[in-house]
Amino acid sequence: MIKSFCLLFISVVLISCGPKAVLPIVDLESLEDLNYPCVKVGFLNQIRYDSLKVESNEKYFALIYKLSMASYMVDIVKLYALVPGWSFQPLPELYANENKVYERIDADNPKKSAVIALTRIGDDIYLKGVVGEFISDDRAVRVEIFRVVKKGDIYRQGVIKRWLASATGKRSIENMKKLVDYTFNNISNIECNIRGNIDMNWWKE
Repeated sequence: MIKSFCLLFISVVLISCGPKAVLPIVDLESLEDLNYPCVKVGFLNQIRYDSLKVESNEKYFALIYKLSMASYMVDIVKLYALVPGWSFQPLPELYANENKVYERIDADNPKKSAVIALTRIGDDIYLKGVVGEFISDDRAVRVEIFRVVKKGDIYRQGVIKRWLASATGKRSIENMKKLVDYTFNNISNIECNIRGNIDMNWWKE
């Protein structure tokens, strides 16, 4: 498929009530978040942009970009802390050791890390790859990549061990490592080019 035929150029204003979030620019292999501070995320495989969800409570405001990739679901979460108190723990420290299958920390940038772990969502078991970076003291971005392992199964350690030892499990983990490592190396701050949307506290408007 030719890239020029599939380029999605999205730059309209979303959400009539509440804070105004600008939709991203998306092509086959990257997403540019245009809400200050702006971020670009690159992917090894082709992606499809599905939707933007906004969540907030008394502690944070979050933009959640929903994407699809062949055999995977992807969320890009942009977090704005509304109160002080970020925890700068690297991602691998947030997951139980028995469920982790891969971790990565950037020695040159301790606020950037990645982890791959098996996790339960509802009754299903997923292989989940996460890349995260603290952009500033109160801004962070997290990329979450999901692939289903067992649907409708209970989270038993025996099930996990058998899957990890299987050819399917090993292949799935290696594929996830490639995706996570590529995104880890292709996530960066970019210049915000949307006039009128570069205020430090834009989401409070």
